Amino acid sequence: MEFRPPRQSTQAAMGIILAGIGVTTLGATALDLAGVAQEWVLSVRLLALMTLTGPIVWLLLNLLQQRAGVKLAEQIIELRYPLRWFDQQIDFTQIAISVMISTEQVALVWLKPRRTAPGDEPLPPRPRLLISATIGQAQQCQQELSQRCHPHPTWTPDTVQKMARQRRWLRRSLGCLATPIVGFVLVLLIVQIVMAFLRI
Repeated sequence: MEFRPPRQSTQAAMGIILAGIGVTTLGATALDLAGVAQEWVLSVRLLALMTLTGPIVWLLLNLLQQRAGVKLAEQIIELRYPLRWFDQQIDFTQIAISVMISTEQVALVWLKPRRTAPGDEPLPPRPRLLISATIGQAQQCQQELSQRCHPHPTWTPDTVQKMARQRRWLRRSLGCLATPIVGFVLVLLIVQIVMAFLRI
């Protein structure tokens, strides 16, 4: 059984991309034939190309998001994310508890076994919070998980909800710190590209 993210329409992004390509080719060519200064023609092409970057990035992110989801097999659960190397395969016996934290996400606590040297006593498992990608049928997924998993007595839904809120707060804080820095770097790159085109 597999649960996938809800599909989003890509018509608007494709329309913007086609319009940008048209402006870059036909519009700039028309300006060139009309005798407009070459600097203005290059500026129009550059502006159109910059307009294309947003929809193209969104389409790529949407394509990556479509591979994410939750897959339930007989003995394991597979959590898939947009980037393949973040995927996790977990045995149902290692799941302490599963909780629906939103209408489109499921969280679970994975009691991850610890590696020990041969002959050493086994160490207690390390709990790790895993949150699924956005899926379209999170409630049905949670019902399937509750039937296959046996909740650990020391874990409660409130504890998982609290851990999930703390993780969201941490990620938002890091995002607020990183966004201005990344934006400043992008603005500098755009300014350098524009100045380079105007010097041609």
